[in-house]
Amino acid sequence: MRAFLRRLRKVEEKLAPQPSEQDRRDAEAADLIRETRRRRLEAEGLPFHGPPPFPPKYDGRRLNIAEALRAARAKRLMATHMKALQ
Repeated sequence: MRAFLRRLRKVEEKLAPQPSEQDRRDAEAADLIRETRRRRLEAEGLPFHGPPPFPPKYDGRRLNIAEALRAARAKRLMATHMKALQ
């Protein structure tokens, strides 16, 4: 599985488009809008539910297939582990 994920990541890195300056600006604009919305809702006394957290290496791009598979596996293992502790 590890070799498969490594090869898949290499292929994706070679073929996937790299984030452009425009992509970075769009991500910054989205963060600004999200922060403004959070402050407005908090001022009105309403709860703010932000988007789900991104992986630590998130740089404004979508997850590649290997990262998505790893994240899903980690989530599944965590759910199994938590269920076993109950």
